[in-house]
Amino acid sequence: MVQTEPMALLLRKELNLELIAAVHSQDPDRADKVQQFRRRELRILVTTTILERGVTVPQSDVFILDADGRLFDSSSLVQMAGRAGRSGDDPKGFVYFCALERSRSQLGAVKQIRSMNKTARSAGYLLP
Repeated sequence: MVQTEPMALLLRKELNLELIAAVHSQDPDRADKVQQFRRRELRILVTTTILERGVTVPQSDVFILDADGRLFDSSSLVQMAGRAGRSGDDPKGFVYFCALERSRSQLGAVKQIRSMNKTARSAGYLLP
């Protein structure tokens, strides 16, 4: 069962904010919701891993729920984390691995991201 809508409902209630939507791969309004998020008509978009690759939304942070789950290996966590900070205006997007415990996949993803950032910084692609 897709848990995006219950999470969006919880966030709407707790944050007292209506500009929150949920989307998943079978959602017939998926493309429209993603566009609304890109246009900043939505403040929060709760998704499954459908936005793992190829989507750039400037000035976005990423929260990965159940980041310790078996579904997520280091590579998928790196891909999802890569959705944050994809703008010259806001290059330091934040990534949060939300989990009950640290997993090898999370630790591996953090190590890989730090290594890639170090390489990019030394090549002049990132600010010091």
